[in-house]
Order: sequence, then structure tokens, then C-alpha cells
Amino acid sequence: MDLPGDDGASLDKPYKLILDTKVPSGVIKELESAEILLADGHLLGQILYALPNLKWAQTTYAGVERIMKGFFPEKGKPTFTVTRFSGDHFGKQMSEYVLAQVVNFERKFFLCHQNQSQGKWIADGNIKYYRLIKDMTCGVMGVGKIGMEICRTLHHFGGRVKGLGRCPKLDLGCEATILSDYKTVKELDNFLSDLDLLVCVLPNTPETCGLLNNGMLKNCKNQPLFVNIGRGSLILEEEILKALNERWIRGAILDVFNEEPLPSNHPLWSHQQVVVTPHVSGITRLQEVVTVFSSQLQKFSDGQPLDNVLDWDAGY
Repeated sequence: MDLPGDDGASLDKPYKLILDTKVPSGVIKELESAEILLADGHLLGQILYALPNLKWAQTTYAGVERIMKGFFPEKGKPTFTVTRFSGDHFGKQMSEYVLAQVVNFERKFFLCHQNQSQGKWIADGNIKYYRLIKDMTCGVMGVGKIGMEICRTLHHFGGRVKGLGRCPKLDLGCEATILSDYKTVKELDNFLSDLDLLVCVLPNTPETCGLLNNGMLKNCKNQPLFVNIGRGSLILEEEILKALNERWIRGAILDVFNEEPLPSNHPLWSHQQVVVTPHVSGITRLQEVVTVFSSQLQKFSDGQPLDNVLDWDAGY
């Protein structure tokens, strides 16, 4: 079974059963002696304060919203470490998604397919005179492991890549040449100003929620293509429609939304400059869960630092 990559927003029936499941008291009792746990985040969030001997829990997807729902600061932080399922696997999947969608949009492959169905040979406009990634200034909001993999992909194809994150400085070491510029959230308006492509991979945190609301996209001077594969909470759908209508952006590739599934009567479905996908830019594949858990278990056994540790204060 392939699970949705970020909190189960794109639901197959088996996973829907997990979200509807409450952890039985008998199961909690059996887990009281556990020291290590591989768990779905939704189920883990229900038992954060019921596992007295737990030392480490590894989740099966990147998002932590459902875990944070069970976290109450007044009760204190859980006494065990939680690690998210994130890294190269998601980075490569989501980079492939971005690359495919950008190329399809710029070269109008969907229009070519429509022309094909009508037996029409049309080679004009953007079908023939398309923009390449190497012609673009590309901005990536969120430069963690997933975001940096997207930056590498865009850089590989010749794009001028800028990054935005929460840290005052970003130390990329030998990969410093990948980013031509780096800005913090406080410099967002300046970051947006010269972009031809805007890719958002930010998590859902108090700092990022609504970050692109209130007309923030009016700071885009080059009408970038907007791609959101992080969290729908970054921007309201009404703001996206306004940005399209005001021509602040030239199109939108949307994999995440504030309400999922996106209501069937929502105008984004029928907008000619919008592509909607059902939260599938990155999915959790079971074979990769096994690989990551095995690697983490070895580090835990050797007393080494674990990857992707949940920061309770940051909420991610």
C-alpha cells in the first residue's frame, strides 16, 4: 500500500481507516513497555503521554500536524524523541513532480494532447516558443532536505535558484553555488520580486500559516508560475484566484489546499491556468519506510544523532 506523503490528505481506503481509528486502551497497555516505536503520526498523536518507557518513535510521513494535535505545552514535552519520515526519497519524488509540471506548463503539453484528440497539427505560441528552466529565476520557499533537492534539480537544468528559509544564515558547504541568493521570511517581498518560478515546500507552522495572504503575491513583478507542494495553509485559495486575476502570477500548480479534498464546485478546478493534483507530489512508499527505519535504528543503537527530529517548540 502506498500511503499519502503528507498526513494522509490524498486518501486511499486503507489509510482512511487509520485516520478514523482510535487507539484501543488494550493496545496502549501493551505499548507501555515499548522503548522504540514505528508509528503512523495520527495514532502516535493520540498516545503521546501514555508511553512511559518510550525512548524514540519514528513516524511514517513528513507532516506532523496530527502529532501536534496531541501535544499540550501545559503537560510538558513528551519524554521521548520523535523523528519524521523525510529526506532524499521525498526530495527526489517532489523534484520530479516540479520538473514535470513546469515543463508541461511551459511547453503546453496538455494543449498538445487536446490538439491531438482533434487531429490538429498546431505549432505556434508557447507550444513552439516555450521558456526553458535555464531562462528562469527560480525561488524555492523552504530549503530543508526536500527543498534543497528541488533546488539541485532546477540548478542542474540551468535555472538561477534562490532560497527562502527561517534561519538567518544557510551553510551549504560545498553546495553553496546551488543558490544564487538566500533570504529569510522577513525579506519575503524582496525574495518574490524577480521570480519566474515560485515553488513552495514550507511546512505548516504558526510562522508559515497565511504567509502569502493579504496580497503578498503582488510583489511578484515577473508573473511567476506558482507551485505549492508544501501545505495549503500557506495561502488561501481565494488569494490564489486573486493573484491569477490580477496577473501577479501566470499560472498555478497546486497539490495542497486548505480543505482537502478540494470541493468539487471550487473555481480552481475549471481555471484554465491552474493544474490541480490530489496531494500526491510525494507519497510514503513502504519499502522506503523500512530503509529509513533501519538506518535510524542503527544510529539509535550506536548512540548517534537521529535525522529529522521533531522540534516541539517550532512545531515541525
